[in-house]
Amino acid sequence: MRTFAIDFESFYSKECEIRTQGPYHYLNDPRCDVYLVSFAADDGFRWVGRPEDFEWRLLDGNFLVAHNLSWDGLVFAHLVQKGIIPKGVKIAGAACTANLACFCGARRSLKGAAHTLLGVDVSKDERKWMRGKTWADAVAAGKAEDIKAYALRDAEVCLALWDKYSPNWPAHERELARQTMLIGWRGFRVDQHRVDAGIAHLERVKF
Repeated sequence: MRTFAIDFESFYSKECEIRTQGPYHYLNDPRCDVYLVSFAADDGFRWVGRPEDFEWRLLDGNFLVAHNLSWDGLVFAHLVQKGIIPKGVKIAGAACTANLACFCGARRSLKGAAHTLLGVDVSKDERKWMRGKTWADAVAAGKAEDIKAYALRDAEVCLALWDKYSPNWPAHERELARQTMLIGWRGFRVDQHRVDAGIAHLERVKF
C-alpha cells in the first residue's frame, strides 16, 4: 500500500472565502475553482496540475494524508459530487498531519508544524499572491509554475511530517482525531427544547 499526501488549491477572495461563507457555501460558490491538486507519495511519485487531469484510479487501495484533512476531505467529496473524481475510487484510509502536529505539541498550521518539527521554513507568499486571482490570471502573469511548485512543496512537507512522526502517533489518539473530524462533517444531535429552556433560565438568573 502506498501513502499519498494530497493538497488542494482553490480560488479565494474577500467576498469568496471559507471563513465568512462556511465550507458548503464556499465550495458551491460559482467563483470557487479548485484549480490545482498536488501529490507526493512515499515511493517518489510526484504530480501537480488540474484535478480534471489526474488519474484518480491511482489512489485505489492506497492511503491518503493531508494537512487539515477536515478541509481537504470536503474538497475531495465535492469533486466526487461534481464528477471530477470517479465515484468508484476507494482509498484504504486517510489521516491528518495537522492533527498529528498538535499531538506532537507543534502549531497546527503547515508553516508552524514544518518549522517546529522539520526545521523547514515554508513560505505562503504564493498563496497570498493568488488572493482574488484566478488560475487564468496566474498563467497570464507567468506565475503558473511558481504556484505549482508551491502546491507540490506543501504536499511534500505534509508527507515528510507523516513519515517522520506518524509511527509515534498512538492508535487511540488517531481514532480520537478521526471521530472529532467526523463530528465536524456530520454535526451532532442537539436537544433544542432543553437548550431553549437553559437559555431562558440563564436570562432569569442574569435578571
